[in-house]
Amino acid sequence: MKFAKYIGGALVVLFIVAFALPRLSAYDKNQRFKAYNPGLEPCSEIDAMLDRRMKGYTVQQQADYEQIVRYWLAGFGTAWNYFMPETYDIQGEYTNQQIWDWLENYCEKNPDKKLVDATVILVQALHPKRTREEPAKK
Repeated sequence: MKFAKYIGGALVVLFIVAFALPRLSAYDKNQRFKAYNPGLEPCSEIDAMLDRRMKGYTVQQQADYEQIVRYWLAGFGTAWNYFMPETYDIQGEYTNQQIWDWLENYCEKNPDKKLVDATVILVQALHPKRTREEPAKK
């Protein structure tokens, strides 16, 4: 399936993000870095996917791609949790749906931004309200 290649890309971006996060400015000398699909997708495509109006794709293919994007976001968040000091969960008290709604809203307003750019802005906004340590078990 055409979307299968994105799963490998999602795993690669997880490792790229994981190694870049400890320095927070892990760019080359021109402040550029490599991102992988679906992180390279412009927000206009993410927004179209959410509305199931991507050209050239069936509704099922768009639903499959949405799941890949969700996995990519989860990998990004997991890498952030792993490498950021005093971070158990970057998502904090926010639900998955609230995160998804934020992304949809951001992409509607910023169609030319890439998903990776939107995600960096998202985790930076979430960072002050993150869960800093594992909650006590009951």
